[in-house]
Amino acid sequence: TTVPRELQLRKFDANSDAISVLLGFPNLGIERAKTIMMKYTTLRTALSAILSTPDDLSRLPGIGDGIVRAINSSLDSVGPERKDKPVDIFDEGA
Repeated sequence: TTVPRELQLRKFDANSDAISVLLGFPNLGIERAKTIMMKYTTLRTALSAILSTPDDLSRLPGIGDGIVRAINSSLDSVGPERKDKPVDIFDEGA
């Protein structure tokens, strides 16, 4: 599938904070992250769509049910046992 022309006209910098956050999710590369941000425009609305309207998200070019499931699964994998454990972002084993 290709990105619709109206979405292609919006420009995003690869270093954008919102795109950087989305790149932390499984199976989201720069192009998929850009596609999400072209649709939802703010990180808040993108994350809201991931959580509350995954069917809409899965209809975007390059995003499918499997990717949406992987994103939601990664969100669900942070449980109480992980919240109390400090994470050193500089530790390669983290």
